[in-house]
Amino acid sequence: MLIFFGGGVMAEAIWRGLLAQEYDPEQIVVVERRADRCAQIEEKYLLRTVGGLGELTGVAQATLVLAVKPQDAAVALTDVAAHPPRLLVSICAGLTTEYLESRAGGQLPVVRVMPNTPALIGCGATALCAGRFAGAEHLRTVQRMFEAVGVTVVLPEERLMNAVTALSGSGPAYLFALARDLVAGGMAQGLDEATARTLAQQTLLGAAKLWQESGLAPDALIAQVKSKRGTTEAALNTLAEQGWSAAMLNAVAAAARRAQELAEEAR
Repeated sequence: MLIFFGGGVMAEAIWRGLLAQEYDPEQIVVVERRADRCAQIEEKYLLRTVGGLGELTGVAQATLVLAVKPQDAAVALTDVAAHPPRLLVSICAGLTTEYLESRAGGQLPVVRVMPNTPALIGCGATALCAGRFAGAEHLRTVQRMFEAVGVTVVLPEERLMNAVTALSGSGPAYLFALARDLVAGGMAQGLDEATARTLAQQTLLGAAKLWQESGLAPDALIAQVKSKRGTTEAALNTLAEQGWSAAMLNAVAAAARRAQELAEEAR
């Protein structure tokens, strides 16, 4: 049995990916306290929902995905400690495996993961790291789960998880902000919104695929677009003058710091 503790966007992305891979819906249960959300999940996915782990039998043989907000984790982990699963998988930003182990009680195997929202369409990027009591087979189990919704990487050290959170976890929002501003820029130059949106969407998609498939570094790909005294050079010079690179580096650093703060606030 696979239990999702929390029925939010990321949990939905994961179970939707698993269902697309023909995972048995009768083996998925969602713990969710909001009655309206339970009704949505049951109607759309035909999954069983419950208000707490005490309503279930067989939790000790289950894999449990902790998918609540970090500030709500302490309450959820009290329920987990009272009804420990076979394996605890956490997608809570900032919460360390040490914290999860201590709150869940005993020597519970814990695998910490950081997915991102493109998992909703099977294009997620997920990083994993194992806690003290999780072995290679636990890690493989979680890898297989998240490979249903994208690509996975295993981190050699848990301390790198905050960097992952800041890069790929929050990263889609940075690109959506870029997309928003590209569309606005095109409209400011006379394009209608639909045309600007179509061009921006395909440009971002095509650029990502070109980077992935070419194997070239970003600077090499920039050189393919930029010509001396051309339009791209004019645009890139403006971005440099206005601190584009520094702003992006600072944004990623701010997200990493906030991930660390979340861990400290949860203690």
